[in-house]
Amino acid sequence: MPDIFKKKRTKDKRHNSTINLEKKLIEVGYKKKEQLDKKTFFDELLVFIDSIFRSLVEVERTKNIMIFMNAFFIDIIRSYPAIFEPLKKKVIASSMYDLPEEYITKTMSISVLSFFLVFAGEFAKLIITVEELTIKMLVFDMVIIPFFSVFALGIIFYFIPFVIANHRMHSIETNMPFGLNHMSAITSAGVPPEAAFMMLVEYGEYGEFSNEMKKIIKRMNTFGEDLNKSIIYVLKTTPSDKFKEFLYGMVSVIEGGGNISEYLDQIASVSMFDYRMRKKRYTASLSTFGDIYTVILIAAPFFIISLFTIMNMVPSAKIGGMDILTLMNVTTYIMIPGLNIIFIMFLYAFQPDI
Repeated sequence: MPDIFKKKRTKDKRHNSTINLEKKLIEVGYKKKEQLDKKTFFDELLVFIDSIFRSLVEVERTKNIMIFMNAFFIDIIRSYPAIFEPLKKKVIASSMYDLPEEYITKTMSISVLSFFLVFAGEFAKLIITVEELTIKMLVFDMVIIPFFSVFALGIIFYFIPFVIANHRMHSIETNMPFGLNHMSAITSAGVPPEAAFMMLVEYGEYGEFSNEMKKIIKRMNTFGEDLNKSIIYVLKTTPSDKFKEFLYGMVSVIEGGGNISEYLDQIASVSMFDYRMRKKRYTASLSTFGDIYTVILIAAPFFIISLFTIMNMVPSAKIGGMDILTLMNVTTYIMIPGLNIIFIMFLYAFQPDI
């Protein structure tokens, strides 16, 4: 018996060493493939020039500048997937466009056109208003400002889908407990799931949750897909992970022949419990925010103004080169209102949709 165990252990060791060797060979192969696939600057430059040439040929053929813009930017999008893939996903999740490339090419075209518009505006301003031009003025007005406008517009357009997708996610997760309760009540009466989805869409009082359900019904009616295929498409594009989990469970229940009414009843109870807990946590955090507001925005300004009033009695008193009366005005009319605005924005940012 001991010899048998020794042979088995030896065999296991050989098997493990073989697996480790295979893993190392695979890693080496992947590294070599990455090295081969890695493009040099010269290769990327050739691709860039080639895309411009092909785009110009299309413009000459179609007499449409937008063809050039689309063809040019599509090549850039494909060349830098690490930058544009997250944006594509958010464009789809935000339901702004069915084709994310359409949004990206439009926004990049607008950014480039803004460069020429700002450049022309700054050039006209210099010609009309400035008598003596300096190198600094030319560089600032003709180079820095146009490039900054392109950069600022690009950043804004890049993050718009992220903001919209985040808003949709909050709306879905807020309305989800109530929508699921509604669906559970419908299916408990023996109504098939397709009809339950349709009734929920017709009711339409659950924000983005209703819109996601509408997508499922739309694919069933327009493309003739069954319920499962429509659900699978929507769970790939929805911005909410919780809604995605619900749809995964729905697909499993339908494919496994389970009881949909029981599943909806259970998931509705869990969602409602989670909603109540989030609401309770937010209510508890409001007392903390109230204490912070009392200390920073009521007690502290009162103390500072009182201190400045006493210091103002001293002749020629200054702090940081500024007289006390100026500091009092800055504190009263700029600092305190500014802090209040920041605090309101902070509350708005952390406020759940309840």
